[in-house]
Amino acid sequence: MKATVTEQKRLLDLQQIDNALNTLRHRARSLPQDAHIRTLTAERDGHRIELARHVGAQEDIASEQAKLEADSAMVEQRLDRDRTRLAAGGSAKDAQALEAEIQSLVARRGVLDEVLLEVMERAEAAEARVTEARDVDGRLGEELTRAAAEREAELDRLNAETASNLGQRQALADLVDADLLALYEQRRARGGIGAALLRQRACGGCTITLTGADLEEVRRAPADEVVQCPECSCILVRTEESGIW
Repeated sequence: MKATVTEQKRLLDLQQIDNALNTLRHRARSLPQDAHIRTLTAERDGHRIELARHVGAQEDIASEQAKLEADSAMVEQRLDRDRTRLAAGGSAKDAQALEAEIQSLVARRGVLDEVLLEVMERAEAAEARVTEARDVDGRLGEELTRAAAEREAELDRLNAETASNLGQRQALADLVDADLLALYEQRRARGGIGAALLRQRACGGCTITLTGADLEEVRRAPADEVVQCPECSCILVRTEESGIW
């Protein structure tokens, strides 16, 4: 295949753009924000399990407190009833029974008050744990929101840079002969490098130094002859840096 030296040199610029596009694609697939988001998400998921445990414990304590308060209210109602009946008068036997029940109820009320006080202290501590856990969850949520926004901003920047490079690539590709461009794309599809500079007899694609018959063949080829690396098959672009003339 024949191509002017100028066209062959354009392949080096095209390869440079393709290298930049590959780098941009790699960066888009491995954003540091992605790892940060995964870490935050895992941390928040684990923390939400802990939060659910604290909320469950708080609800259990609230149920226990509600039952104790209902029992205490019932004791108070029975005390009021018995005191009212005692005040209304009656037989000595009935009065003695009422006084005994009142004493029992007062003792029961004292026990309930002590237990209720302890439960209320536990409820206060449980509420503090839930509040703290929710604060942490909120902080992690804010961090996730920020990380997601930073990720989107970085993706937008990379996409804009990619679009710019694609525009430059298209403009440059339009200046290259269709057959030469097709060969370049074919070589690039095989190994990622479609064209490379031959510098000091070394291929810029695979870094192999040409020697012997391979070097002689490249040296004898006319300047407008498209030659390929005998090792990696990329198009070798020869310039004054090639060290063969």
